[in-house]
Amino acid sequence: MKTYPGLRKKTSALALLFLALTLPGCSPSWLAEPLTRYLQKTTGLTIRVQETDWTLRPVSLILKNIVLERRGPDFKVALSLDRLAVYPGWKFSARFPFFPRFHIERLEADRPRGELRFKSRETRTDWRAWFKKIPPVHNLAIRGWSGEIAAGQRVFHFPAGVDLSGSYFPETGVRLKVQSGSTRGTLSRDLTVAMAEVRGEVLLGPADHQLSWKGRVDFSGAEVRTSRLRLAGLVGGCSWEGRGQSLDIRDLEARLSAFRGGGPGYGIAGKGELVVRGTVRWDPREQPGVIIPSLVLNLAEALVALEQGEQRWKGRLSGELELAGSLNHPRLQGQVRLAEVQGELPAFHVRGLQALVPVGGTYPNLSLTGVEARADDVLWRSAAFLLRLTQPEAHFSAKVLEAGRRLSLPEIRLVSREWGALTGTLEFDRRTGMIPNGSAEWAGLPLGSLLGLFHPAGPPADSLQALLQGRVAWRREKVGAPWDFRVDLDTPGLTGPGEGAPWGLKDLGGRLQARLTWDPAKGEWSGEGRQDLDRGRVFGKPGLIQWGKYPLALDWSGRLETAGKIKSLEGRARGTFAPAGPWEVSGHLDWGAGDWKYEARLSADQVALGKFYRFWRESNTETSTKVPGADLQGTVAADITLVGNRKGGGLRGRLLGTDLRAAGVESVWDLRVKNLDLPLRWAFGEPADLKPEEAVAGKMVLEEIQTPWIRVGDLEIPIRAWHDHYEIPGTLTLPFRGGELLLDTPALSWPAGLPTLEAGLTVKGVALSAFFPTSPVEGSVQGDLGRIRLDPRRGTGPGNLTARVFDGWVEVRDWVVDQPFSADRRLQTTVVFDYINLEKVTRLFSFGHISGKRINIKAVENVSLLGTGFEKPGELQKGINRWFQDYAYEEIGLSCRLADDIFTLRGTIGAGGTEYLVKSPGLYGIDVINRNPENAISFSDMLERLKRIRSKKEPGGSHDSQ
Repeated sequence: MKTYPGLRKKTSALALLFLALTLPGCSPSWLAEPLTRYLQKTTGLTIRVQETDWTLRPVSLILKNIVLERRGPDFKVALSLDRLAVYPGWKFSARFPFFPRFHIERLEADRPRGELRFKSRETRTDWRAWFKKIPPVHNLAIRGWSGEIAAGQRVFHFPAGVDLSGSYFPETGVRLKVQSGSTRGTLSRDLTVAMAEVRGEVLLGPADHQLSWKGRVDFSGAEVRTSRLRLAGLVGGCSWEGRGQSLDIRDLEARLSAFRGGGPGYGIAGKGELVVRGTVRWDPREQPGVIIPSLVLNLAEALVALEQGEQRWKGRLSGELELAGSLNHPRLQGQVRLAEVQGELPAFHVRGLQALVPVGGTYPNLSLTGVEARADDVLWRSAAFLLRLTQPEAHFSAKVLEAGRRLSLPEIRLVSREWGALTGTLEFDRRTGMIPNGSAEWAGLPLGSLLGLFHPAGPPADSLQALLQGRVAWRREKVGAPWDFRVDLDTPGLTGPGEGAPWGLKDLGGRLQARLTWDPAKGEWSGEGRQDLDRGRVFGKPGLIQWGKYPLALDWSGRLETAGKIKSLEGRARGTFAPAGPWEVSGHLDWGAGDWKYEARLSADQVALGKFYRFWRESNTETSTKVPGADLQGTVAADITLVGNRKGGGLRGRLLGTDLRAAGVESVWDLRVKNLDLPLRWAFGEPADLKPEEAVAGKMVLEEIQTPWIRVGDLEIPIRAWHDHYEIPGTLTLPFRGGELLLDTPALSWPAGLPTLEAGLTVKGVALSAFFPTSPVEGSVQGDLGRIRLDPRRGTGPGNLTARVFDGWVEVRDWVVDQPFSADRRLQTTVVFDYINLEKVTRLFSFGHISGKRINIKAVENVSLLGTGFEKPGELQKGINRWFQDYAYEEIGLSCRLADDIFTLRGTIGAGGTEYLVKSPGLYGIDVINRNPENAISFSDMLERLKRIRSKKEPGGSHDSQ
């Protein structure tokens, strides 16, 4: 029947009309109680209402002091409201029995408080079925919401003032507009957000077993926190969309004014304008707890401070970075600019650093490519050295490796005022400490700067100057392990102080190659290397060494200990030096506790004596000009040990020679030694004395010694040495001018530091004719000079020599020589003449004829010339004297003195205040009187007078003195 549906609608309408007419007379609980039972049955919500009210026009239900709860295996809903106003609506169904379908036209909630909480695991609730049981809400208004919403680790707190408006339909979900004041939320275990003001829109759409939502939010005064980072003063907004526990934030744009971060042992803080743009996504199903951003960070300028342990850094920061991937290990790309940076580490200080730092890579393993940096001042101080860089500029690339534990700088170029230009590598590793591993190369490193490393107050004023070139590399395996160094240096022109200094270097060049190890725990240096010197020269007093002509090649090794009270140095060197051949030196030095001691050993196998002597003469120019030239030949070997301490020391060793020869170049002398075995004993300061019985023996096999006076061959001479004393035991007999010289125990010693020669000297039968080869002087010399002694200051001979000559005797005794090796030497001696036949003497030397009681005119003239300088030939042969050639005399008395190059000749005969050189016997004879007793002339003038006497020839004389 076609009218049936219409009839049903009419009947239902009448029933509702009847209900409406009867409602005013009913209690509100009559409607509230069935409604709450209906909601509890359909939604599972438990509802408790303390007060109800309703109106007819419009139909509404007002509930006050309401509590709603629902619990499930993985969720909880608990709400309390001061007031809930429900404005129902309905529509009749289009089919029989035409029951009305109810909905909520408007739902108003005042000051709701409570919580919505979901478990952390993925929820399995059939949200779609649950939402379908809730009647649609066409208009929703919630005023003053407070409480929290939690989903797993994400918790949002709404202290007060949240206003919501929107709608709900089971098919499309919930659409809300939000406006709130203070809001705080935890998005993950490591991320919290707090916002002062929030505006936005949210759409919650049900899906199978999961909720989905999306919307947009704008905020002001927000703050973001993680365990290591805090961002404050955020202003901006973003759109977002989520499903289940996943969340995507899009179109993010925010500005912040301050940030602070930190972690175990470090902290960072800054103020400035930082703009963040991009997206953020996280999904626990993919990477639990990992936030994945894709952001661009623009930092206009920020004042940043960083602290890590004892490190302090602060400065200005600007730039742009693109950040993508996991927030724990983000991928970074961009560049950062540093300005006005000040940095302090325990041993490192930097001031005024400016840098442009391109950044790329995945944090913490980053790459910094093409970094440019400069600073006002860099200071690196350690216990061993002080490194200062003034206005350095650096260009380098770097890589952060092994999760930030290692920083590698494979290419560096550093330019500074003190060091010039350096290139090299550095590698910072937490396992090796603050000092990096690395290498440095340079082609112009000032040696003065290198020396200044070890002088905290700066290099000495007279330090060496040179521009080095080469390479140094250093490496350490871990903290506490030794440092290993590789050194390869070349000095193209090392120049020393000079300018009045006692020594100097000029363009000294060579190459040093070494491997060194430094153990800080033991305070020990050790190493080995090679040093070549082949350019330039070393000069000083009295000479110089030309290394270009005499190159040196030296291989060495050693160890230096600086820890503890006693410090020590020990080493060994082997060298090749052309003048000395191959040689080796080793030793050690200990010092500390107010004392020091040392021991060194030198050995050389084949020293070519000729080469070494020529080198010595060339090197010691001042000395060699004062030493007569000689031709030296032969080979010498030496093994010498030097031992000493603070008070004194001594030298021990042995000198061996083979086929030695020394010959005078200008004088006639020649010395040949077949073999030499010379023990060396020398001491200085306050060494322990060595007793004679501790002397060591040696010998010299003399092949030949030839001088104008001596010629000896095939002689073996024993030698003894101890302390500063060398001697030939016994008596050494040398043939000399027809006689013999007997040297009794000749010895060389150094008492009080002066070389001293001593010997007992006896002369036997030495012919005087050997000393006057052109004059027939007959006679011989013999005597015992006693123990003669000769040192650089004085020579003495306490004995005497006696000569049988001219029918009499001449005795020389008690001679003394002051400054014997100086041009200012002075000789003192006593000469006694006895029974000398003056006639033979004067005849031999053409002095003029003098007999026992007569003297001729020539002799008188010569005596006058010597004593007074008077010389006028023929003056005495005037008047009556022209008839006489010989005169009688009673006495001749002469006294000669030579001191300080002044020669005086005085008469020894005095009578009546007159000084006579020759005294007559009475009426007949001649007197030679010294009219100027104070007359003194130079020794050179006296020699000139003697020369004039020798140039005169006595008439009829057969012999002239040469």
